Amino acid sequence: MGGRMPRRSVLAPPFSLVDQINFALSQMHVMGVFNLPESWADTAQETLQLFTFYGPGGSEFEDRRIIDMMDEIPPITGKIQASKFLDRLRQLHREQNDD
Repeated sequence: MGGRMPRRSVLAPPFSLVDQINFALSQMHVMGVFNLPESWADTAQETLQLFTFYGPGGSEFEDRRIIDMMDEIPPITGKIQASKFLDRLRQLHREQNDD
């Protein structure tokens, strides 16, 4: 009986975050897991913030073009669509703040 190791799930991390009382999960941890540059997280945050202003139920107003973009079938590469979406949100935000 002596040399057998207990079975572990392949998906289980080598330690439990629940056991780490003072462990703070950061944006950098999440980006590292997906091997993505930190700039992607910054872009996502900006997109989400502007979307809350101009998307469905937006705090500023609902822009039909933003809603229509949400309903489009995305192209094979989502990066181009995401860039167009953020560009449109930025344009709306500039227009609203130029007054």
